[in-house]
Amino acid sequence: GHYAPRFTDIALKRAVAFGHMLPEYALQEAISSPEVIEEMVKRTPGAAVCYTHSTGRSKELVRRAAGIIAQMGLEIR
Repeated sequence: GHYAPRFTDIALKRAVAFGHMLPEYALQEAISSPEVIEEMVKRTPGAAVCYTHSTGRSKELVRRAAGIIAQMGLEIR
């Protein structure tokens, strides 16, 4: 399917809703301009958790994005 099946499973099993998804092709730009991530969080009222899926992704990019997100006070899972 078009949408990440792992996130669909999480949404159904844990009764969570996803506000935004940051695709791999946009990850480098988001890290270079943290305001992109800040805007995503700001436009998701009540955001408390950030789910990450790092399989097949650059672990360094995911680590850097997680650092930005953690600084904003969100829990990383």
